[in-house]
Amino acid sequence: MKNKSKLNFLAILTIVAMAALMLPMQIIAQSPPPRPGQQTPTPPPRPGQTTQPAQPVLQWATNLPTNVDVLIQTVVAPNNSTAAFWNVRGSSGWQNGTQVYLWDVGNAERNSRFRFEHQGDGWYVIRSNAHGVFDIPQGGVNNNGTQPTVWQANSQNNQRFRFREVGNGEYAIQTFAGKYIHVEAGNNTNNGRAIVIWDGEGAMNTKWRIWTVESNTRSIWTSQGRGLSVQLTVPPPRDWVTNLPGNVDVVFQTTRTSTTSRNGIWSAQHSDSRNGSVIHLWDFTGQQNSIFRLHHMGDGWYVITNKVRGAVDIQGGRDDNGVAMVIWDRHDGGGQRFRVNRVSEGVFEFHTMHNRTLNLQNGNTNNGNRIHTWRSSENDQNNKFRILRVGDHANLNPVR
Repeated sequence: MKNKSKLNFLAILTIVAMAALMLPMQIIAQSPPPRPGQQTPTPPPRPGQTTQPAQPVLQWATNLPTNVDVLIQTVVAPNNSTAAFWNVRGSSGWQNGTQVYLWDVGNAERNSRFRFEHQGDGWYVIRSNAHGVFDIPQGGVNNNGTQPTVWQANSQNNQRFRFREVGNGEYAIQTFAGKYIHVEAGNNTNNGRAIVIWDGEGAMNTKWRIWTVESNTRSIWTSQGRGLSVQLTVPPPRDWVTNLPGNVDVVFQTTRTSTTSRNGIWSAQHSDSRNGSVIHLWDFTGQQNSIFRLHHMGDGWYVITNKVRGAVDIQGGRDDNGVAMVIWDRHDGGGQRFRVNRVSEGVFEFHTMHNRTLNLQNGNTNNGNRIHTWRSSENDQNNKFRILRVGDHANLNPVR
């Protein structure tokens, strides 16, 4: 009898314990749904459980300026400086694979100008005015230290970027692979400093200013639009000549000689205009290696071919003062393209892709003095030339 009572008591205890366990579940199951606007309380963590803070949602810019040229400058440089802007600089011209460096903005030439094309959801293609679009080489999209280039647009993700304003009109630029655009090696802004991709953002060398370029001003762009920060005046772009005579024999004469003379004429060093023939001055007597033709390639860029063979070429495509002009097989690359600025009636300057000009060495007009590159200067008489049509009996008639 005692054993039976004992068993009944244990059974009752078991039932009570099970009921106690079931009661919270029943309460939860039977709890009415929250009323509109009522928040359901978050249950406390169980013993040993930790809670992770919610990650902030990054706000990517969707209102960057389009249909207008922009300049991109590292914030390491002061905002009243002309230093440390993105620049497409290639030793053999602008082409697929040409790298992007920091460089002084100068006159805001085309190789420092870009345009944004919004692809939706905050992703942008950054088109270069020189060639192609800003591009992370496919093999290095996940590698710290990969240097961006320009490449023909291909609608791939390695050509898409998004921008987050981090304050004061400064932006972090993220690649599709989650890397950020950095200035290589920190805060060095010298000409030629590389731009690379790297993990993380927040440091000075990961922040960039965007300037819009309109008329003769550049203005910092912020999330509120242009004109809310510093405005700086830059020289207006030159009015490049696009209507020089094509399919016409011409000669080029330094303005340091008289308009009535036949001295100081460009001429290939060798009569057969072989590759490597230096362009120098010589008296004109009708020789074929002193006669050239201008071929307009668009946007004010010309290729200058020699009557005998080949084209005028920056030796080695080098970006430096004192680089010789030579004859080389025509290939229409950047080292064979020149833009022409009309200084005054009948007087012209020839500009290279590196924003240097073709220049008379030491101002000497003697036969054999060569033509080379030099930094651009409006007041330099050594970079001024006449273009003269070659008529019947080798008569020379000025191009105005």
